Amino acid sequence: MDSLHFEIPELAQYFLSRHRHTRDLTISAPALEALRAYDWPGNVRELERLIESSVALTESDSIQLDDLPPRVRGEYGEVLGHSIMEGHSMRAWGSRYARLVFERCGRNKRRACRLLDISYHTLQAYLRYAEATTTGSEKQLPAWVKSASQEQGLEEAVDA
Repeated sequence: MDSLHFEIPELAQYFLSRHRHTRDLTISAPALEALRAYDWPGNVRELERLIESSVALTESDSIQLDDLPPRVRGEYGEVLGHSIMEGHSMRAWGSRYARLVFERCGRNKRRACRLLDISYHTLQAYLRYAEATTTGSEKQLPAWVKSASQEQGLEEAVDA
């Protein structure tokens, strides 16, 4: 279904419209983005079944990210779910991303700046903002963040 990823919103709306006589639902932007990101091994029929189950199980008037099955939410739900619910700003996202890249570059600021295509001072500002807004256990990075010494692919990408 790779070639159909751009059609996911239209297909989802079509399947929803077939159930308008039962319930008039909409799909939130984060849920739609998760649907786009999903691989869809079951093709269009899997999307249709997912929409049908959402019509039956969703309690609100809109299908939200949390209403989707974990296999569809995938990393999108893990990474974005909390921030969407908390209403985090773009600056908070930029700071978090800069911190993750900095850690993956083995805390090498020069390499992180090159990879992010930002100045040293901008990186410093992002890191200061991230430090000022995190407390206690929130400072721990997710398990999937690995240092550059463990990942040769990142080093090659920076050097390219």
